[in-house]
Amino acid sequence: ARVTRVSLKIGVLRGIVIDHLEFFFDHLSAGTVAEGAMLEMEEGALTITCPTCGEMEHKEIRYDCPRCGDEGVLLKGGDELRVLSVEIETD
Repeated sequence: ARVTRVSLKIGVLRGIVIDHLEFFFDHLSAGTVAEGAMLEMEEGALTITCPTCGEMEHKEIRYDCPRCGDEGVLLKGGDELRVLSVEIETD
């Protein structure tokens, strides 16, 4: 059996550089059952709650409201790092 695909969800607050993660995955999977597997990454959004505009999702780190510019916002989420799926091919 071998791993053919790994799917991840990575929150924007993790600060992970996608190119670096791909490089390390390729390097660390060499010589294992995951060598040559496709790495898929989905970016997890940050939830911004503004007292004026309400709640919205955003894919960039910000400390103000993207709609009205209010700086009194609350940030939630965006810190996940989850394995969504692993596909395995068996003979």
